[in-house]
Formats: sequence, C-alpha cells, structure tokens
Amino acid sequence: MGTPSVEHFDNAEQEAAAEAIRRAERLARDQECEDLKWLMSNKQGRRFMWRLLAKAHIGKSSFVAPNAMTVSFLEGERNIGTYFQGEVLEMCPTRYFEMVKEHQENVRRNAS
Repeated sequence: MGTPSVEHFDNAEQEAAAEAIRRAERLARDQECEDLKWLMSNKQGRRFMWRLLAKAHIGKSSFVAPNAMTVSFLEGERNIGTYFQGEVLEMCPTRYFEMVKEHQENVRRNAS
C-alpha cells in the first residue's frame, strides 16, 4: 500500500467543501420556509403578503403598457410577485387561501 495520491486528497477536500455548501444552503432554505410560515401565520403578515402580491400585479397582464421598457419593468415586478406567490403556495397553501378569503371579507366589509 502506497501513500494516497495528491488527487485523492484534492477530491476528498472538494467533496467535503461541496457537502458543506449543500448543508448551508439547506439550512438557509429551511430558515426561509420557517420565516414565511411565521409571516403567514397571522392576519398582519397575510395582509402584508396580499399588498406585496397586489403591488406586483399578480393576476394582471403587463402588456397594457405603452412601451417595451415599461412592459419589462412591470414584468420584473410580476416575476417577484410570482416567486412569492409560489413560495406561499408551496410552503403553506392553506394560509394562501385564508389570505384570499380575508381579503374578500375586507372588500365586502369596506363596500358596505
């Protein structure tokens, strides 16, 4: 048995570094999930998320703008909103529908 080659050590170090990065990314993602679940767990957080999604023009077309630059800007806003909508639907879908229901109730209450 000879001594391990330099390539063996480099490969093992690279694999360990890659695993450490994956672990850190998982922990960061877990924290993001917990943060969003916390936000959506109360009415104030759901109202905040509703405003964010509304400002991002979720459910509306961006192609009503007068020029391509404005369309691009609006699509950038929609992209962020679509991201957060997807996150909520993935992590706490019942809270998403609770948020919609609460918004509808607020609209009805304010219309009265």
